[in-house]
Amino acid sequence: MKSKVVPTSQHGNVPYEILPLTELDKLNLRKLFWGRLGIGVVVLVIIVLLAFVVQVYFGNRYFSSDTVSFETLIWIALNILLAFLAGLMSWGIFRAHRHVNDPWKIVYSGEVKELWRSGRVGDRTPGSGAYNLRLNDVRFQIGADLFKLLKDGDAIRIHCIAPSEVIDISRADSPEKSLLEEIAKDDKNQKIGIVAIVLGILEIFHQC
Repeated sequence: MKSKVVPTSQHGNVPYEILPLTELDKLNLRKLFWGRLGIGVVVLVIIVLLAFVVQVYFGNRYFSSDTVSFETLIWIALNILLAFLAGLMSWGIFRAHRHVNDPWKIVYSGEVKELWRSGRVGDRTPGSGAYNLRLNDVRFQIGADLFKLLKDGDAIRIHCIAPSEVIDISRADSPEKSLLEEIAKDDKNQKIGIVAIVLGILEIFHQC
C-alpha cells in the first residue's frame, strides 16, 4: 500500500503521481545519505571540540543567586547554540537515512516557466547560491548540474522523495531517462579526455 505523504497544497497545483523508486533513485539516495553522514560526523566532532573549549573557558565560572556573570551567560548561550547545531545536523542525517528506506517517490510533471539563481542572502548576492526553477507556478530548488541542462519551456518530470526534495529530473518525452545519468556520462567523458591529454603529453616527453 502506498504510504507516501500527499504533496502540500502549494505543490498540489502541479500534476503529480506516486511511483516506486528505481535502482538509480536508491543509489542517489544512498550517496546523499553517506555524504551527509560524512559531513555530519566532521561537523559533530567540531561541535564536541567547541563544547569542550567552551566548558574549559567558561564552564567553571559560577554565579550566585543574586548575580549572573557575563562568562556564565556566554557559556549558556554557546551551549544552546552548539546543541541546536548538533540537533539540526542529526536531523538531516536521520531524514537522509529514512529516505533511503522509502519505497515511493513523488513525480511532478509540467513546463519550466522560469530558471534563476539566487544568492544565499538575497538574490543580489554574488558567488555560489541556490539554483531554482518554476514548474507551472511552483518553485523547486535543484543542483547546479541539472540547472545547466534545462531552459524555459522544457517539459519535464521532477522526481522528489518529499514535496520539496528533488532527487532527479527527466524529460517528458523520455521519462525513463535520468538527467543525472547524462551528467555522469559527461563527467566520465571529460575525465577520459583529461587522461588522454595527460598520456599524450607523457608520450611526447618520452619521444624527446
